[in-house]
Amino acid sequence: MRSYTKNAWRSWISGWVAVLLLLGSWPGHAPAQLQGRASAAEIPAGDLSGNESVSILLGDVPDENGISARPGDGDPAGLVAGELDGRAYWQTNRSADDESKRILYFYMNVDDGYSVNMAAYDVEVTVDYYDAGGGKLVLQYDAQGEGNGFKDAPLFSYGDAGAWKSHTFKLSDANFANRTGGSDFRLGIEGGGASWQTNAELKLAKVVVTKTLKAAAADEASIALGETAIEDGIAGRGGDNESGLVKGTLDGKGYWKTNRGAPGDRTLYLYMNVDDAYLYDNADKDVYVTVEYLDQGGGSFVLQYDALSAAFKDAPLFTYGNSGQWKTKTFKLIDAKFANRTNGSDFRIGISGGGNPENNPDLTVARVSVKKGRAVVDGDADEGVRYAVRDG
Repeated sequence: MRSYTKNAWRSWISGWVAVLLLLGSWPGHAPAQLQGRASAAEIPAGDLSGNESVSILLGDVPDENGISARPGDGDPAGLVAGELDGRAYWQTNRSADDESKRILYFYMNVDDGYSVNMAAYDVEVTVDYYDAGGGKLVLQYDAQGEGNGFKDAPLFSYGDAGAWKSHTFKLSDANFANRTGGSDFRLGIEGGGASWQTNAELKLAKVVVTKTLKAAAADEASIALGETAIEDGIAGRGGDNESGLVKGTLDGKGYWKTNRGAPGDRTLYLYMNVDDAYLYDNADKDVYVTVEYLDQGGGSFVLQYDALSAAFKDAPLFTYGNSGQWKTKTFKLIDAKFANRTNGSDFRIGISGGGNPENNPDLTVARVSVKKGRAVVDGDADEGVRYAVRDG
C-alpha cells in the first residue's frame, strides 16, 4: 500500500482543486441549475414589479416563479406529495394519529418585489385543485389594516368530479406584507367556516397570483346573472347546494333561479358578496339593495343580510305577483355591516326562512345591485330596516 506524507496530501488536494476550478469556468461546464441563467448584474434581485402574475407549480420539487411555499403547521415531513392524472401536487395531511405531522395549510409567500404597493391593486389568487371528496377550500390572507394578517376570503366549496379544476379568489384589500405566519396567504382545510376534522384532504397543483390596477371608484356595485355572470363589484353563488343552481335566458335577460327540487341541501338562496373595496364593515352609510326579478308565480322572497346586530338579519318579506314581467325591488338598509359574515358573503336572497311559506315557488333573478349613501334619519328609523323605497 502506498503511503502519503502530510505535504503530499496537501499537494494532491491543491492540484485537484485547481482542476475543478478550471472546469467550472470552462464553456459548457456550468452546473445544470446555472446554465442559461444571466449574471446577478444583469437581473436586479427580486425585481418582479413589472410582472402581470407570479406562480408556483407544486410537487416533489416545486417550480417557483415569484411564489415560494411551505407546508404548515406540523412537521414538513407530514406533507403528502405525488402525481395524479399527469399533474404533480401537494396534499394536506389530517394525520389523526400523529398531531406533529398534521399539515392543514400551504403557506404562500409572494416575492416582495411583486407585492410592493399592493394596496393600489386588485388581486386574484387562482388555485388548481383536485375536485374530489366534496370539500371546502380556505384562503386566509394578509389584508390591509391592523390585525388583518389572517383575513378569511369567502369559503369555496368544491364537488366530486374526480378531475383537476381551478377556482379564483378575488381580493380587493390585499396587503401581502408577510403577516400570515411569515407569508402572504395560506390555503387549507381549517378555518373560515371549515373544520379539518370533517373536511376532505386537499390536493393543489398550481397557484397563480395576478394583480390589476384598481379602477376609479364606482357609483354602485352590481352583478348581471346568467350562464356566465358579469361581476362588477359583486360576486354571486347559489346556496346552499351550488350544483343545483338553474341558469338561463328569458326575454333577452340572463338569470339565476333557485331550485327547490335539487337533491340534498336544495338551492334555496342566491348569495351575494360585495367587493370589500366598495363597502366593508360599514357603520355610517345607508345601503340600497336592488333585485331585478321575474314577477311570476305569486311567490315571495326574503333578503337576509350581514347587519350590525346579526349576520343573518331578515329584511321585511317581499311578496310579488304573476304578471310575467321583469320588475325590480329595492331594500333600504340602515344597519348594513357587510363584513362577509353571511356564510362568507354580505347578504342572500332566498325563498326559505324569514316568513316564506313552505310551498313557495322558485325565484328567478336577473340582476342585483348595491348602492351606498349618506345615512338619513326619518320616522321609521326604529324599524332597523327601511324598505320598499322603490318597486318597479
